[in-house]
Amino acid sequence: MSVTTDDSVRFEVRAPADGRILDLVREDGPGEVAAAVNRLRKAQPTWAALPIGERIAWLGRFRDWIYANESRLSALLAAETGKPAAEVGIELTSSLGVLRYYSRHAHRFLADGNPRPSSLLTALKRMRVRRVPQEVVGVISPWNFPVAMCLWDAFPALLAGSSVILKPSEHTPLTTNALVQGWAEVGAPQVLAVVNGAAATGTAVVDRVDHVHFTGSTRTGRSIATRAADRLIPYSLELGGNDPALVLADADLDLAASGIVFNGLLNSGQMCVSVERVYVVAEVHDEFVARVLDRVRALRTEGDGFDRDITTLITPDQHDVVRDQVADALSRGAHALIGGEPGEGRHYPPTVLVNVDHSMRVMAEETFGPVLPIMRVANVDEAVRLANDSPYGLSASVWSRDRAAAERVAERLEAGTVDINDAATHILCHPIPQSGWKQSGVGARLGGAHGLQKYTRTQAITANRVDLPLVTALAGFPYSASKSRLLDRIGRLNDGGRLARRVGLDSDRTFEVTARRTIHAPAIDVHAWLLDSSNYAKALPGVIERRIRDGANEPYGVGTVRDIISPAAFLREEITAVTPTTISYVITRSFPPLAHERATITVTPLGPTTCNVVWTSRLSGARVAEKLLGTALGAVFGRILRECATDLVGGAR
Repeated sequence: MSVTTDDSVRFEVRAPADGRILDLVREDGPGEVAAAVNRLRKAQPTWAALPIGERIAWLGRFRDWIYANESRLSALLAAETGKPAAEVGIELTSSLGVLRYYSRHAHRFLADGNPRPSSLLTALKRMRVRRVPQEVVGVISPWNFPVAMCLWDAFPALLAGSSVILKPSEHTPLTTNALVQGWAEVGAPQVLAVVNGAAATGTAVVDRVDHVHFTGSTRTGRSIATRAADRLIPYSLELGGNDPALVLADADLDLAASGIVFNGLLNSGQMCVSVERVYVVAEVHDEFVARVLDRVRALRTEGDGFDRDITTLITPDQHDVVRDQVADALSRGAHALIGGEPGEGRHYPPTVLVNVDHSMRVMAEETFGPVLPIMRVANVDEAVRLANDSPYGLSASVWSRDRAAAERVAERLEAGTVDINDAATHILCHPIPQSGWKQSGVGARLGGAHGLQKYTRTQAITANRVDLPLVTALAGFPYSASKSRLLDRIGRLNDGGRLARRVGLDSDRTFEVTARRTIHAPAIDVHAWLLDSSNYAKALPGVIERRIRDGANEPYGVGTVRDIISPAAFLREEITAVTPTTISYVITRSFPPLAHERATITVTPLGPTTCNVVWTSRLSGARVAEKLLGTALGAVFGRILRECATDLVGGAR
């Protein structure tokens, strides 16, 4: 609810536990957002110019302020979220863990890169890749983890040299505002700010910043992506999930039951990576369900501080979602073994459902509440198929004593992260990316160097190690055939693939050799002579062995002749055209790895007792071998035809 005071619009922030008003917070419109971003943009260059060590030092002072004010911050966070004391501590501690990790590695993650040249053409280039921070980063966070989902991205962005504007959920803005006030109290440069409000405020942030990170629903994330794409700014999204847990037949059932209950009901299931669906192999299903029930019955749903395990749902709308999904499942045949009915106010008791299937909303949609639907499956294959039958792919877990088998199952799951014999705690593994597949997100949070580098732009700088005007002239105007040939040879040496081509023993050029002779003999006799293997042997003693197959030795037949000239050369001869006036042959040969030959032989009658023979060979491949082979083949062809004429008419004329 919003109220107007002092010419400003303020909205109520209520405690989920009892509905009391905790504060009235001023709503920032597009004008206030624009002014805040402009101030951050003005301050950012000085912040980015600081040595990384100085930025780390400022964030260290901020960390010290958080520890000094931990009690006040924890009380504020507990009040606006309704979280038990233990979960409040997890949120603050995990955020400072992100700061510690990135402070330790920032120098290395942000260091300039000096890649090696990739080709001979750039061998004399010195290359440098530097990281330039985005000027203003917007972080739009949800209500379920208001501190962690702000600071997990604000800390890396600040270390990278960016200014950061935070837009917390209108349901839980108080602790985030206190943190930004703390940044100012330590005297840090004014590169961290907060704006408050609902959807319109978030839209104004997207319209002004240079990179936006959003955590929240898939529906809102899609809208932010569209708006960011219109502006051509980078964005990253961690969106909804419907995370499956697969319990295999050999699982440690005590471990699986404890882990799934904790990670399914932590923060009353209001966590993107909560376990929301459980698939249990049939032979252990009943025993597993019994152990889950034992643990759920032991949970404390009343009390304060550390005397309570399960919190209320943070928003009335989320309470309605959980209530409706459970009611839908029960109406379709599911059984509630515990819970199943809404409590008072925003409270919903821990609920375990069995006899569930994928026709139910609780299995197909994100629940975001304290509900564990458990489905019996025949085997691992069915579990994998059902786990992947979802538009979401944020995270998953596999429970098995056989780690290798569990990893094989994990590789089949369509999820950005898969935990084995654990769930959700991958969010504390800072070196690995937290990414969503399908409709669960774009990009990733954390992930080692990526967590810092995503808030930067790359700038590549090249310079000559040695200035050589001749090299510059080689690639520039005016063009010439000689320069192009030289560049081609350099390119082939670097990129040519097989060795023969790279060193110039191979090419795609062709070299043609032609032998012609007029023979005073009938064309039919010439044809017969060319098909007679003994004549080849006489022309080139000890070199050519000829085998005639498939009727190719018949004067005007159509067939194939295969000749072996040497162990490395293969010949395939086909009669391709026979007409009353012309007989043509086609020969293909290979001389690996140097060259390939395609030859045609045409016998054309000039009269009853005279014909013309043209033997043409096209060589492709070997630059060095071209002329050698071409000269040799020219001699060979000439000799064959000379022997043909000699045999048939007693000599060449």
